[in-house]
Amino acid sequence: MSSYQAKDRAVTIRTPSVAQLYIDSADRINWETTTASAITIQKNQAMIPGFFNRVALTEFVLEWQTPNISGAFNNVAFQGNNVFSYGVGATSCNITMPTSFYTVEKTLNQMIVLMNATGLGGVTWTTSNTVNGSVYLVPSALGSNYRFDGKLMEQLGISSGSNYLPIVGGIGELIFNPDLRPCKYLDLVCPQLTYTQEVKDSSSQNITRDALARWYFSYNDTQTTSYDGLGFPILMGYKPFSIRRVFSPAKQIKWETGLPVAGSLDFMLYNETGNLQPTQTGLYEASFNTGYMLTLQVSED
Repeated sequence: MSSYQAKDRAVTIRTPSVAQLYIDSADRINWETTTASAITIQKNQAMIPGFFNRVALTEFVLEWQTPNISGAFNNVAFQGNNVFSYGVGATSCNITMPTSFYTVEKTLNQMIVLMNATGLGGVTWTTSNTVNGSVYLVPSALGSNYRFDGKLMEQLGISSGSNYLPIVGGIGELIFNPDLRPCKYLDLVCPQLTYTQEVKDSSSQNITRDALARWYFSYNDTQTTSYDGLGFPILMGYKPFSIRRVFSPAKQIKWETGLPVAGSLDFMLYNETGNLQPTQTGLYEASFNTGYMLTLQVSED
């Protein structure tokens, strides 16, 4: 606090106050039976009393522990079918991948082990990147049409829907623009903190919610992209991570003076589909679960 003398009068100047509100998803109620995608933080009193004018999310630490190929994302199972081109015989198999974190290379290697064990098409499957630098899923013999179905096949770019694709020239199925990320982005939503904002958030999508921040599943400009043994980039979510992001400048939410931050706050994580993002349910220790920590700054004008 400082003052200055103007003629016979002293004027006091007070620096605006700033306070922090710290949130940890591990502090949610019913921790053992809920996931970090929809939580309630609850106290017996207001989180912060009134007499401030701004709220902003300044830090977001995401601790990601949900495998990118798992039942949470409905991508552990796929189906392989083949029909001989001369119309004799047909085989199909349903394959379930072990739940885990996967790169594209690890996914294809595991697929090949399982496909060869089930004998799809009576051939041996391998990968090949000898044609124009591209990677293909290749059978050991020709003469059949193959079809692969399931969300995982769509993520790998080899799902053919209802059509059978002929294997010609020994090339096989092209792995086209694979993306095994659990999502493209997460919107962190808390209605109790955004309901006072008069200017609402918007988006190019049809579903729009007021959000504290958006977390893109993408590494920042200072990180070097790494690649697997087949040359595919290892994108965010292919491995567990704990990453801190600082928002500067942070989104500023105008607050009504005298209005406290409620003692019960709901936080949700929505993905690009407009749905709650699946995350892992509580096990025994908080460190084993997908979760997050937040720093919110409340301040006077």
